[in-house]
Amino acid sequence: MNSQTERHFENWDLFALGSLDEQEMNAMADHLASGCSKCASELASAQAMLAGIAATIDEVPVPEGAEHRLRQRLISDQPASTPAITLKRRYEKRTFPQRIPWLVTAACLLAVVALSISLARTRRQLLQANPISYQNRIATLEQQVKDLEQTDAIHRNSLKTAQERLAEAQSRVHELEMNLNQVKLQVLRFEQERRVPSALNDRVIALLQSAPLSQLDLQPTAGVHASARLLWKDDQGLLLVARDLPPVPNGSLQLWFARKNGAPVNVGVLEVDRSGAGILFVPPGTALNSMAGAMVTAQVGQEPVSEPGKEILKALP
Repeated sequence: MNSQTERHFENWDLFALGSLDEQEMNAMADHLASGCSKCASELASAQAMLAGIAATIDEVPVPEGAEHRLRQRLISDQPASTPAITLKRRYEKRTFPQRIPWLVTAACLLAVVALSISLARTRRQLLQANPISYQNRIATLEQQVKDLEQTDAIHRNSLKTAQERLAEAQSRVHELEMNLNQVKLQVLRFEQERRVPSALNDRVIALLQSAPLSQLDLQPTAGVHASARLLWKDDQGLLLVARDLPPVPNGSLQLWFARKNGAPVNVGVLEVDRSGAGILFVPPGTALNSMAGAMVTAQVGQEPVSEPGKEILKALP
């Protein structure tokens, strides 16, 4: 490439208007003659723009012959590949008053050209900046969506944990309600038993006053120092009197009747007080009539067990 084409000039619009000094006009003309295609294209664009603008301006009178010379210069379209373009010319000397209309027209054209160039540059900058701005905006929105999704996941986990805790609390409340109902039943039984102590006492007194009474002492098992005695009469019932009983978790023991033929029969619960004493009355019946022995075991649960547990006192045949 020629060294002349390595340098590119600006202000081709002013060059097309002839508003530059003679030295700069000659330098730019020599540059075009060197074959710079880029500058030739810029000059052609400036000439086309000025031709369009000049065609719309007719308010300001121009000197005689100036319009013809301007149009001849603007419409002369030289190809970009033209090896040489000679634009040198000699300018006729004119007085300052004669140049005023031309200068006013040139200034107007220059202002319009400068504004058009500024708008074009601004548009190119906006077109170049908008994609980046949109990409940044899209990236920001995507990050916001991710943050919202993470927040939603955290809230869902918190809700799930709260629901699990609520289910546990409801289960606990249900269990407490069942325990409360059991306590209420025990209170009702206690009140019922408290309302009829005189009848039970009368039966115990009637049993003790009847004679003769059968008696049976229950022997403690190994490691137990308690003692108990059975007093009964088949048609009056049976009375169990025990003392020094060992402490038990639920405060009650189980009384069983042994039979000669068959499994032991659960006949009642012996309540133990703080001193280790307990009294149990068993009404007359088939179990008492078939009794061949007795034993006291640790009770399991609130309901009577079907099989004897660990013996505390016993008197077996």
